[in-house]
Amino acid sequence: MITINCMEASKGDAILISAAGKNILIDGGYKATFENSIKKELNKIIQNGELLDLVILSHFDADHVVGLTALIEDEKYSALIKEVWFNKCSELAEYVDHLYDSSWDLSFSQGVSFEKAVKKLKERNPELLIKSHVNNKTFAEPVTFSEALSLTILSPTPEKLEHLAQNSQDELRKLELEDYNLSGYDDDDLSEEFCNLWDNPDIPDKSPSNGSSIAIMLSYKSNKYLFLGDAHIETISDSLEEQGATETSPETIKFVKLSHHGSKFNISKKFLSLITEL
Repeated sequence: MITINCMEASKGDAILISAAGKNILIDGGYKATFENSIKKELNKIIQNGELLDLVILSHFDADHVVGLTALIEDEKYSALIKEVWFNKCSELAEYVDHLYDSSWDLSFSQGVSFEKAVKKLKERNPELLIKSHVNNKTFAEPVTFSEALSLTILSPTPEKLEHLAQNSQDELRKLELEDYNLSGYDDDDLSEEFCNLWDNPDIPDKSPSNGSSIAIMLSYKSNKYLFLGDAHIETISDSLEEQGATETSPETIKFVKLSHHGSKFNISKKFLSLITEL
């Protein structure tokens, strides 16, 4: 059996996946997410005599990383972690003082703090596995966790990571435009927005941070599940096509965590044509 727990994370992400005796945590929302939700789930893992087999930081926006930093800094709960995946941002440290603004969700300083916390965790636990250059080329083959469970990296591409690293302060401020804010919309509004996608041209997300997001396709037994972080949807579509999906023969998917909280900038007709429900 597989369970997918999308924990309360305000406008962020924190998803715990449990299957085949393995536990995978994708993102951690904010600090309150760790204190109020993640801890409870980790206590259950402890009671079951299990471990946190993999922690994935999709990218270093505050609504994804802050709760994970709190987890990794907590000596009790971080001892459960066997492996961590993320993309290093230390090479961007020169920009931190200029780019950081407490009102932004894009925060290089949060990424640097996470990286430092992982380094200290490695000192406490030398057996910790760390993969800090994760993209769909270096991870071209599925990563197998058990006979029934494997992960395929769909995003980012090496080019998206390079683009992030090369962006200066001015370009980042220009490209990190308004997020698609779901606050203030009721269900009818959102349904109408979703349906209107078919009548309007696709609007691509230009955020370098979102473009660096780790997105995965999880395979469990005969079913597939998409966890897209905040990834650029054209990258996901290209990766699905590389996996063999076409509009006439779409990939059968049982569950989709939409990119960027369902933003209109991170969904497209092409992507929707490449997947079908189980």
